[in-house]
Amino acid sequence: MMMSALFHRLDACEQKAEAHDVVGALALALGFSFFSYAVPSLGAEGANSAGMLMTNYPQGWQDRYQAKQYQVEDPVLVQGHRNLRPFAWGGGDYLKTIGPNERRLFIEAQAFGIVSGFAVPVHGPGRTCGLFSVAGPEQQPHAPDVGHSDFHALLAIAQAVHSKFVRWQTECATLTDVRLSEHERLCLLWTTQGKTTWEVAQIIGRSKATVDFHLRRAAAKLGAVNKVHAAFKARELDLL
Repeated sequence: MMMSALFHRLDACEQKAEAHDVVGALALALGFSFFSYAVPSLGAEGANSAGMLMTNYPQGWQDRYQAKQYQVEDPVLVQGHRNLRPFAWGGGDYLKTIGPNERRLFIEAQAFGIVSGFAVPVHGPGRTCGLFSVAGPEQQPHAPDVGHSDFHALLAIAQAVHSKFVRWQTECATLTDVRLSEHERLCLLWTTQGKTTWEVAQIIGRSKATVDFHLRRAAAKLGAVNKVHAAFKARELDLL
């Protein structure tokens, strides 16, 4: 009954903050401590410059993930962009299938209670592609069987979250005549290539503070929650 009520709340959510809380409650009800929704690919051919648009991962891990640019090599994001079916990740057997650099990412995540999880790719119209993932501190991935109700619940959550982000992006496009300055567009464009703010500053010959300023202005114009979300929306709106 609780799950049914949470799904109804998620369906009715109009604000990202409320959706964040409801999705966290749904993940917890399914036995997972954490969740994330990401865009597996933002950039040009072969580039993987995704970011988490909604997550309850510990802030310390989010900061480390961004600082280390792990979105470039995160095998969950890479696999999520290529896969059509849900898949489990983490745990001893999974770590044996990936390289040492990728293993380092997962070993560091374990210190924040992120040991294994289950990811659901969602492919929508045009270039829209989202990846919903749940995780917890268990040593072995919790991968619900395809015939189990938890499996279908995760698919439903992933689809609901993805459709809401696509709708919010579309509403922003229809309600706002977005005009990006050349500097805003350029900073977002390099962000889609996985460049940090400092790297963008070096490339365009401006200070880091100036790049931060342009990215904040662009995010505000696009109604985005962060620079990666802004880059995603700008790309979807063909502004880059």
